[in-house]
Amino acid sequence: MTTYNASTVSNTAIASGKPITLQQGRALRDNPIAIIEGASGAPSIVGMALDLFLGTITATATESGLSGLGDLDGVMMFVSLENSTVTSRLLELRLSGDNGSTWGSWQNLGHAFDNADGKDVDFGFLGLKSGKYRATGGRGGTALTLTLPSGGANAFQLRANGSIGTGAIIAECFGLGATA
Repeated sequence: MTTYNASTVSNTAIASGKPITLQQGRALRDNPIAIIEGASGAPSIVGMALDLFLGTITATATESGLSGLGDLDGVMMFVSLENSTVTSRLLELRLSGDNGSTWGSWQNLGHAFDNADGKDVDFGFLGLKSGKYRATGGRGGTALTLTLPSGGANAFQLRANGSIGTGAIIAECFGLGATA
């Protein structure tokens, strides 16, 4: 395990006009590695920063989503329309600021899934505090600003804007910018 050495790179050791020594250069190189490895004396990484996977959303004939996202700035989604008998559907999303007790209107995310080959994947970034949404995928990309609940969103749901036959919308979701 790499050694963590805070004293070598303290504010006193590294000051304006002082040259960087070999030991300081090594500490600047090694300390980030030691932090990741959990070396003795190194600051620990907050668990929330590592626990990025939020869950899988599976929506068939009805909407499905996630709540309890208040500590996050956003969500990254890998969204696919799988095994559908319908060749193209637009994706819709709605937001909540009270963990799903009430919901805003459904908002069209502005891009369609092309299911001609049985599976299409889009990558979406949803800003829970900014309302910004950006996606790219098999049918191109989109960027828009969604209507947010007052104070930001802490829950969202996805659905297709019509029947998807026997298929399902699958979204693998990861948290971005944890603030707690």
